[in-house]
Amino acid sequence: GPSYVCGLRQNVADRTNLAIHNTGTASEGPITLRLTLFSGDPAAPTSYTLPDQILFPGGFFQINNVLRSNGLSLNSGYVRVDRVSGTAPYYTYALIHDQINADGVVVPPIPEFDLTGRKGLILPVVVENSTFSSELVLTNWSTSKKSLRFAFVDQDSQSQGSSSSFVIELNAREQRIISNLERWLEQNRVS
Repeated sequence: GPSYVCGLRQNVADRTNLAIHNTGTASEGPITLRLTLFSGDPAAPTSYTLPDQILFPGGFFQINNVLRSNGLSLNSGYVRVDRVSGTAPYYTYALIHDQINADGVVVPPIPEFDLTGRKGLILPVVVENSTFSSELVLTNWSTSKKSLRFAFVDQDSQSQGSSSSFVIELNAREQRIISNLERWLEQNRVS
């Protein structure tokens, strides 16, 4: 079924490539996939449908700098992948490349209904030190506004049951990338 790849970005520090792959066998035949890019920007929540891609069994296709491809000029966004024809399974993912140190991150897909009915998710660790920081990507691919409720538990105060709660609201089709979660918590006065 449909899937989403979130957290895409294109800027001085990062660029994103998007890959799709027909993982089926010869007997399952070709598939046609449609990629729809969403800006994720609450001020300009636009979408762009890229040309359909036909993939034969084992076929692979990558769109380099996907947010700047096909005449686009997006700084961040996410993509929805839809099957137009065929029955073979597919896989998709993004590669976010650090343009300064050449590191990269693989971003897996999220099937559209994978989170349906879920009341919560756990982010097991938030790191902040001189070398690393934690990034949080929030994407609302629905057509209605969502409120996300968080409970942050500090490992040093976990034994006392101490936690902080906060809410982040996302408009329909909005994506928010919080590049340094610890700093964001401090700036927003989350104790």
